[in-house]
Amino acid sequence: MGNDDKKSKKSKSNKVTIEETYQKLTQHEHILKEPDMWIGSVHKDKIEMRVLDETTNKVVPREIEFTPGFYKIFDEIIVNALDHSVNEKTVKTIKVDIDEKEGIISVFNDGKSIPIGIHKKEKMHVPEMIFGNLLTSSHYAEKKKVTGGKNGIGSKAVNIYSTDFWIEIVDDETKQMYKQHFYDNMFKKDPPIITKSTSAPYVKITFKADFKKFDMKGLESQVVPLLKKRVYDCAGVSNKRVSVYLNGKKLNIKSFEEYINMFSQDDESESESGSVMSSKPVYEKLHDRWEVGMLYDPSAGFNQISYVNGVCTYQGGTHVNYITDKIVNAVMKMIQDKHKDLKIKPSQIKDNMTVFVKSTIEDPSFNSQVKEVLTTKVSDYGSKCELSDEFIKKVGKTGIVDSVVNMAKLKELAEMKKSDGKKRSKLKGLAKLEDATNAGTRKSDNTTLILTEGDSAKPFAMVAREVVGHDRIGVFPLKGKVLNVREATTKQLKTNEEIINIKQIMGLKQGQRYKDTKDLRYSRILVLTDADVDGTHIKGLILNLFHFFWPSLLKVDGFIQSYATPIVKAFKNGDKSGKYTKSFYTLSEYEKWCDKTDTGRYEIRYYKGLGTSTEEDSKEAFQNFDNNVINYVWSMGSEKKEDNKSKKDIIDKKQKRSEIELDSDSDSDSDRQYDNPKDECNKSINLAFSKLYRNERKKWLKTYDKDRYIENSIKKVPVSRFINDDLIHFSNYDNIRSIPSLIDGFKPSQRKTMYGCFDKKLKKAIKVSQLSGHISAVSQYHHGEVSLQGTIVNMAQNFVGSNNLNLLVPEGNFGTRIKGGKDSSSSRYIFTKLSDMCSYIFRKEDEHITKNQIEDGEKIEPTSYPVIVPTVLMNGTEGIGTGFSTNIPCFNPLDVAENLKNMIDEKEVKSMKPWYWGYTGSIKKVNDTTYESCGKWENVNETTIRITELPLKTWTLDYKNFLEECIADDPKKPTEKKFIASYTSYCTNTKVNFLVEFCKGIKQKLIKNPALSKKKETIEGKMKLTSNINISNMHLYDAKGQIKKYNTPIEILQDFYEERKTKYIERKEHWVRHLKNLMEVCYYRKKYIKMVLENKIIVMKKKEIEVIKQIEDNKFPKLNITDADAPEDKKSYDYLKRLLIFHLTQEKMEELEAEYQEKKEELEKYKKLTIEEIWKSEIDEFVSSYKKWEKETNPHNTDQDEKLKSKKKKKKNIKTL
Repeated sequence: MGNDDKKSKKSKSNKVTIEETYQKLTQHEHILKEPDMWIGSVHKDKIEMRVLDETTNKVVPREIEFTPGFYKIFDEIIVNALDHSVNEKTVKTIKVDIDEKEGIISVFNDGKSIPIGIHKKEKMHVPEMIFGNLLTSSHYAEKKKVTGGKNGIGSKAVNIYSTDFWIEIVDDETKQMYKQHFYDNMFKKDPPIITKSTSAPYVKITFKADFKKFDMKGLESQVVPLLKKRVYDCAGVSNKRVSVYLNGKKLNIKSFEEYINMFSQDDESESESGSVMSSKPVYEKLHDRWEVGMLYDPSAGFNQISYVNGVCTYQGGTHVNYITDKIVNAVMKMIQDKHKDLKIKPSQIKDNMTVFVKSTIEDPSFNSQVKEVLTTKVSDYGSKCELSDEFIKKVGKTGIVDSVVNMAKLKELAEMKKSDGKKRSKLKGLAKLEDATNAGTRKSDNTTLILTEGDSAKPFAMVAREVVGHDRIGVFPLKGKVLNVREATTKQLKTNEEIINIKQIMGLKQGQRYKDTKDLRYSRILVLTDADVDGTHIKGLILNLFHFFWPSLLKVDGFIQSYATPIVKAFKNGDKSGKYTKSFYTLSEYEKWCDKTDTGRYEIRYYKGLGTSTEEDSKEAFQNFDNNVINYVWSMGSEKKEDNKSKKDIIDKKQKRSEIELDSDSDSDSDRQYDNPKDECNKSINLAFSKLYRNERKKWLKTYDKDRYIENSIKKVPVSRFINDDLIHFSNYDNIRSIPSLIDGFKPSQRKTMYGCFDKKLKKAIKVSQLSGHISAVSQYHHGEVSLQGTIVNMAQNFVGSNNLNLLVPEGNFGTRIKGGKDSSSSRYIFTKLSDMCSYIFRKEDEHITKNQIEDGEKIEPTSYPVIVPTVLMNGTEGIGTGFSTNIPCFNPLDVAENLKNMIDEKEVKSMKPWYWGYTGSIKKVNDTTYESCGKWENVNETTIRITELPLKTWTLDYKNFLEECIADDPKKPTEKKFIASYTSYCTNTKVNFLVEFCKGIKQKLIKNPALSKKKETIEGKMKLTSNINISNMHLYDAKGQIKKYNTPIEILQDFYEERKTKYIERKEHWVRHLKNLMEVCYYRKKYIKMVLENKIIVMKKKEIEVIKQIEDNKFPKLNITDADAPEDKKSYDYLKRLLIFHLTQEKMEELEAEYQEKKEELEKYKKLTIEEIWKSEIDEFVSSYKKWEKETNPHNTDQDEKLKSKKKKKKNIKTL
């Protein structure tokens, strides 16, 4: 009982009284007692915040320990200054000074200040009322205000939570300065000090926070970068007229766009997936109330930096959701348009973004006085934000689309487990597989699967089974090139027969991490290909396949192998034993040998493919099998040491990726090395095969060196070296065959085509199939003839949207605008020949300065043709290579020729817009990089229009299919996508003619809104009668052989002019030598005849050697009639030996004298001509011929129509007669 009494007494003593439970506080006391409600937490917390990194002048995320309430009182004073700059256009300066040592902060703004006078109602000075009394504000009377302050608490809360608070105001109306000091948390104050002042008006607030109340000892070092970042915020969100200073230094930020660039990386950087992130955020200013930005950043999930009326809403709010949803939905649509079978969640897109929002909201509402989160409804914003198509396109190019698609693919690829293989000794259903007898057995540890480049290479590999052993070697032919799995669709990956076959033959399981090859049917794969760049590409694609699906297998040194086969052999003459035979495994290696060797002592044999090898060659190649194998190894030696922070970032990124990666059974560091973008091997494979590395790939290819190769003696090749020293040759060649030369506008296949035509002197039409055979033979074309025939057909096409000037003549069906040329007839049935216009573009005078290449010891096409006008501008071009692509529209040949003459005459060059032969629509400039092609339509009646032209590259059949989709199921109930009642096509091969009847009321609605910003609500928009022509991706090989991006057609023309000018100089110099050479021929022939007639040279009854001796004794030079620049070994006395007996006459001497004088006169005249005169004269000839050609061939030319009608009438009259 005693204990119970004690407890009872204790309980009574601790009982809280009514007075203690229920208290009445002043608002001043309440703000101090309940800070969370007014300024936020006053306790320290570790939070990741965006702070200023003063070493890089960038805003970076950093975990800091700070007190949110302290940050809020600082923010309140900043917002006061910003509010004043919004209300007062006279504000031009905001200054913030942070004294870290004393812990004192001041904020100054100029412009019209607060009046100093006495407030009649409150009986006190206005500054004292505003800064020293609660619930006072200048904003209470405002409606639809667009400032940050609202409740009249802000600056007073700062005063209350400060030990000292000073105000300093200059009122220019009263010419007075007002100073007052508040202290002890605003409980005490000194009387104001008012003095006379002639200074410009300003307001300056200075305070020293009560740091004890914030659990702080002063202005701590972790907090200062956060405060400085907030000052930069101020510069970014204030009006451009306002200059912001921090500690006396003017900040160089004058716009929100400049501000958000502080959040970007200095250079393009890589995400955890190895993707290249855009170096700058995408930015757009919609109008005065909305500015938005987006930075692709997959490393840290979703982030936002947002402001409402200058207030930093660091927890976001409805405005952030509003903009983010718009961006996410737009990216989602981009992905769904290209990857319809891919399932994407909005969160997968959102997690790769940092969104920036600067908004001006009327009467904003926040979650609390702290103003961390905007809560205003979208409908109450007072304005709308519609992101432009251009902004969305830029977002799509940041890398976010590729990144999200790749991550989503990895998740969906789990279904590929259905095609998993397993280790077993027998396989069925693969007839082309020659299986090793030990494959899939206990003895499989020394087995090799040889993958060959097609069926033609299989016989070569079969010899390896014979030489090395059927028990060790398996052979399987690939169907050409393996799929680039990194860029394939999920559907392609799941159904690709080649991948399924490799999985079955090897016994591979999807998502499995392998420490060794014990669970596989074969212990290694040997890729056996031709010794050319395409063979190298196949090796790379196999490495890419395993790096993507089974990267752990690349840890097994030599799991992927190749076998060195020579591309060239040099057999020394007379060496029957083969002791001095030289084998070369790269052309670079062979060319270096040629430079140092007399190749005339050798017989050179090229091995373009494994099919070139004989049975004897094959057996010889495999005699020393194990020593000739090249092993590809994963080398980590090039990985640079990272600081602790960098290592942590990499690990965090890898952990994030491992959550969705298929090959993720192990979490060890050794397994994770394959995800590390810093590792050279990993980076190299991504560099070669991933779209996410497109920018890095461009830089990589600019380092290309044709003499770089891997010595055959190296048997262990790091994957990174294979990519950088071997595969790079394919990547470069891929660009060479895809991107034309500035000089002649040709890709190699087009140049070979012209060479074959010139070689055949193709004035009479022949079948395209015959021509392709001839071109292949004379130009060493090594690809399929079907591809070459496609090139010939394309060069002869002349329908609207193809060539402005087809260099080959189409005889037969070469395709029409109905299907964009895809409806051309078989090459066996169509004929072609050189266009007459070729002689005006490829001048015969340039033949001697056109240097042919030599391949396999044979003369082939030149590196480029010296055309007199840039054909690449006249006919345009498209091409996709590796790292680079190009798209150049067509321009009017007459405009090109005129501008070229203007450059020659140093006159002003006129701007050029795209132009297409025969096109009757319009082409309008949209901006510096975009033009708009508009079709044509005309009114027929109330509900019907006639469409007489389509946008460029919109083919008639495609448009017809579009019209089919637009027909309403019920004409009385049209929908957004089905709105026409019917259509009738009167189109021909050359002309467009659609009669389209709209559902009732639709046409009137569209015609009434021609000026609407929403283009889709017009006839042109609804009927898809516009398309864009872009000049933002114009790449060409320049005169130095480097890929160059051109921003305008004039830049292309300028470079062409500079290069062609040098060729005219070269041509003139050669032509002078040529005429002098002809004069010498005439002179010495005449001299020879004269000496024979005078018996000074005896020819009759003399041996040739004796005649030659007399010629030499008389100092006759050796000459080459056709080539003035021929080397000495190509000169001879043939020009004399070709004289016939009937030439040894007086008449022939007189004829030669006349010819000599003629050449002399021609030479004198030619010398007087400038290259500019020659060039302009030839351009004039081209223009005259082109005008005639265009008039005769244009399908829309009325004169041409009249001629056709006249012909028909004549035929009809003949029949009548």
